[in-house]
Amino acid sequence: MVNVIFDNLRQDLEDKEEIELAKYAVKSKSAERLYMNNYEPCKRRTEFERDKDRIVYSLAFKRLMEKTQVYMTNQGDHYTNRLSHTLEVTQISRSVATSLGLNSYLTEAIALGHDLGHTPFGHAVESVLKNNVDDGFEHNCQSVLVVDYLERKDSNNREAPCGLNLTNYTRYGILHHTKIPKDINIYNASIDNIAISSKYKSIESDLVCKIDTLAYLYHDLEDAIKNKNILQDMKLNDRKQFKAFLEELNFYTKIASNILGTKYVKIVDLWEDYNPNTILKAMIKDLIIGTKEQIQNLKIENQEDIVNHGDISIAEYSAFKDYFKSYKTFMKKFIYKSPIACQMDTKARFIASRLFESFSTNPEQLPYRTRKVYENAINGIILMDRKDSGYDITPARVIANYIAGMTDRYAMENYKRMFE
Repeated sequence: MVNVIFDNLRQDLEDKEEIELAKYAVKSKSAERLYMNNYEPCKRRTEFERDKDRIVYSLAFKRLMEKTQVYMTNQGDHYTNRLSHTLEVTQISRSVATSLGLNSYLTEAIALGHDLGHTPFGHAVESVLKNNVDDGFEHNCQSVLVVDYLERKDSNNREAPCGLNLTNYTRYGILHHTKIPKDINIYNASIDNIAISSKYKSIESDLVCKIDTLAYLYHDLEDAIKNKNILQDMKLNDRKQFKAFLEELNFYTKIASNILGTKYVKIVDLWEDYNPNTILKAMIKDLIIGTKEQIQNLKIENQEDIVNHGDISIAEYSAFKDYFKSYKTFMKKFIYKSPIACQMDTKARFIASRLFESFSTNPEQLPYRTRKVYENAINGIILMDRKDSGYDITPARVIANYIAGMTDRYAMENYKRMFE
């Protein structure tokens, strides 16, 4: 009896999705993977549950723990790193998706995988790699390259000797969690178009895109307040600037209080009065309200309607929509462009530039496996004919992939060993 229940569990879960999820939610039964030949579905997990598990067990996911979000991981134990950011995005995405009757497993899979391609030390290193490879470097494109090609997974499927072979809905969501260039020439093969086609667009994907930004705006401000050097330095040396910061923060706190229907309390002492959850809760509530309004206004009734609105994000804010852009500008002005953050970015770019230059000049410094891939790239040997039409694996791309996969600690170890 137990075996019968076990064998039918996935089918039961798929049937349950058809009954309980909204009509416009993506159903696991409709999910196709990059490689379907000789593929056998799991007997007890849906396809998106399987995606989630494959990501969590990947090496790239484990490395997120020691990758910088904004403040380098050696600055303290309580600052957000790339892994804790990923988990925050995942938790919020799952919660919001459930509230809207969407497929929470799909949102969870996209959220868990969205930053797998991020470089050490944050976005600063991304700009270095972008300048050193012919076809550029974007962390969302790199995340898809990680799950499609760079991760090594033992498999009996000879057609897919490497990569995680995720569903196309998850791959689309990972790629589109941030804006991509309109003239992108990768991931747009006719067989498997996740770049410029809306075939795999979903509200679940749109949600993760919005929640990724929502999450980092929340925790980056909280980290800046914890890291008193940033804002106390402003308070001591530029009181006019600090006063302007408090005025803008109070402005957004008042908007958040109105959304939540709670009493607005003016922030006078930043380190005593500020409640980071106020803006976070308001943005989450407003996103749910706004997305429901979008679904109703656009008359979204099924997956086909979502595809037909390919250029429009169905996940959207309501009352906060008019202030979202200015709030990001506020964060950039006072937090991301603070002297300390800029100094850390300068250090990160310097380290990455020297590593790239040195590996390019003397590739024998690369680990044996990476060196072999580098030599194959020089000789034009690509061991896998990828359907995804991802980046060409050139010698420069091999080095970029190697540096992008480093943790902060490993990058520093290499730098010290090579230059100090």
